[in-house]
Amino acid sequence: MTDEEILNEFFASSDDQTPAISVREPPPMEVHPVKKSSTIKPRTTSLKKEPIHGTHRQPSTVIPRAVPKLRIDHHNIQIGLGTVSNLTPINATVENDDFALPMASLEHCLNLMKTSKEALAIAAIVESSKMNENAEREFIRILGVIRETHLQPAFSRVISKLQRITPVNNWSAKATTANNLIHFFELVQATDTIHQAVEVFFEDCVRPWIDSGNSLSDSLIQKKAFIRDVDNTVAFGMDKAIQNLVDQIARILDTTQTTADYNPQLVLDTSGGDDSSHDTEPLTHIVFDFKPTRACLDVIECLDKHIDLLRGVTSKDTFGVFFGEVGVRLFSLLCTNIKKHQISQTGAMRLICDINRYNDWVVQLRLMPLQRLFAILKEVGPLFLADGGDELRNLVYDKERYQGYLTVEEVNEMVASRTDYKSIKKVVEGKDGCVIM
Repeated sequence: MTDEEILNEFFASSDDQTPAISVREPPPMEVHPVKKSSTIKPRTTSLKKEPIHGTHRQPSTVIPRAVPKLRIDHHNIQIGLGTVSNLTPINATVENDDFALPMASLEHCLNLMKTSKEALAIAAIVESSKMNENAEREFIRILGVIRETHLQPAFSRVISKLQRITPVNNWSAKATTANNLIHFFELVQATDTIHQAVEVFFEDCVRPWIDSGNSLSDSLIQKKAFIRDVDNTVAFGMDKAIQNLVDQIARILDTTQTTADYNPQLVLDTSGGDDSSHDTEPLTHIVFDFKPTRACLDVIECLDKHIDLLRGVTSKDTFGVFFGEVGVRLFSLLCTNIKKHQISQTGAMRLICDINRYNDWVVQLRLMPLQRLFAILKEVGPLFLADGGDELRNLVYDKERYQGYLTVEEVNEMVASRTDYKSIKKVVEGKDGCVIM
């Protein structure tokens, strides 16, 4: 049963706050006819006589038992709390510690809220004067149990697994499983459903009995603290998951990107020539392929692999947040990678091929902020194609061209990767005929 079906089944009767209470009627009395010949014998059981005051003895009367006051069945609540606090998925011994991870039980959380909901509905009938106190107390108790026995243990263990992940040198899409990453996002999905259930419980069972305008209400304070703690935990785990992916991309670039990718070397043209003249014959042509580099293709393959892994286990919003941040960090990583390599005017064509391939990957995500960011990255390619004169200087100091995503200092650092930078340094750094020392 999916999370949505569980929620629909659990809150199908959320409008009915009063559960049906069955009253057991006493069995009918059996009447036995008395025979005429029979005589009623006097009662022989001796009773302790009480002193009688007054001259006449008062007739005996039957005093009915006092009906006990009906109140919230806290024993039932404690049973529910005990069931949740001793969940097998959280405290179970994991056989394979690398893959099997504890997950929060949505079903047990809903059962706990159902138990409290029924108890509060009964209390609303017989203890309406104390419903403010009862509703807040039970709601705070539910939040504590869910947070301390479900979410915190589950997230702590999953995040600890993410923190142990290290990038590999020889990355392969076939060898990538990312089980820990999948478990994390499955836990995020379950947490989001639990959060929705808590909101529905609060609206149905707590808000009608409290002053919503009182920001100092205990239930409102604890509810905000619960949401804040969950958001902070999810954000911390998300940041670690994103950084793991970015670290792997950085390792791919470090181990796969070669110096000849953006600075292809000149080779001798031996066609129709004499081998003895190679020492004096000038270099004539460059072996070049107008395709993205292997490092770029490996990075794109790594990103696509993670998209395939997470597409079915995350919501659209979570997917957008995750890869939106991955794209921002990828932009910074690519800028750093450009600064690390020597780039010639000929190699700039290969650099432009790589940038266009990265931009194509961003376009398929359909995230407009990322598309604007990588459109700025496409403006970096012409910096290495332009001649080292006024044309290049105008490109460097054109602030509108980079729309604030890249500063003049950052653009200058990229231009410093040109193989002919020493000869054009004064022209690039000088603006309006002045040289910046």
